[in-house]
Order: sequence, then structure tokens, then C-alpha cells
Amino acid sequence: MDSIYLLIFLVSLIPFSINFSIAVYTLLYHFFIYKNFIRTNFDLNFSPKCTIIIPAKGTNPQLKKNLLSFLKQNYKDYKIIFTVESKTDPALKTIKPICSKVKNASYTIAGLSYSCCQKNKNLISAISKIKKTDIFVFADSDI
Repeated sequence: MDSIYLLIFLVSLIPFSINFSIAVYTLLYHFFIYKNFIRTNFDLNFSPKCTIIIPAKGTNPQLKKNLLSFLKQNYKDYKIIFTVESKTDPALKTIKPICSKVKNASYTIAGLSYSCCQKNKNLISAISKIKKTDIFVFADSDI
């Protein structure tokens, strides 16, 4: 009977030992392998132009705080485009003052969608306004 309990105990240690091994490897990779071998192959000054597209609809108590958080990036070369369905969307009352104060932020009004969901229409409308970018980032206004 004792050998069965020992076997059950040893089998129960397998997931723990696997998880522990993965955690150790992750730390080793992050603090040693990546830093000393992989990252050295990349140009640290590389910063392609980036456009962040944020569709918004309606309003909530956190909307202004959420939208402003996108403007606090450490990245050098980025623009933000807020996009809404119509001029009457309540989110526009929050977006307009932000865009008037920040040079790398703008907004677009997509119009009502008849062929796809409204969020996709808003994203497509914002993409069509972009002249040059290397990276697109799609985000939500409620995060």
C-alpha cells in the first residue's frame, strides 16, 4: 500500500517539475540568452512609423482616461487616429478636445455601415486616411 502512495506522490510531482523547469528556462532566456545573444542582432535605433487606430462608440466614465493613456507611449514615431460612426456619437465630445491639444492625434468620422459591422467600417475609414505608416496597431477605447 505504501508503494501506491509513493507512486501517486511521484506522479503528482510531474506537473510541478515541468512548470518549474519552464519557469527557470523563461528566466534564463529573458535575462541571459535574449539579452546577450538574440537582441544583439537587432538595431536598437530601429523605430518604424506606427499608427494606432482606436474605434470608439458612446461614452463611459473612464473614456477620457483610457484615450489619454494611448498618448503616453515611450515609442518615438507614432500617430493615433480615433474613429467614430457619426458626428453625433457621444465619444466625439471627448475625442475632439484631445485631438486639438495633441499634434499626433486625429479623428475620423466613418459614416454608417451597410456592408459590414460598424467597427470594421470605422477601422477601414481610419486606414483610408493614413498616408504612410509601417505598422498598424488596432486597439479598443475601453482598455
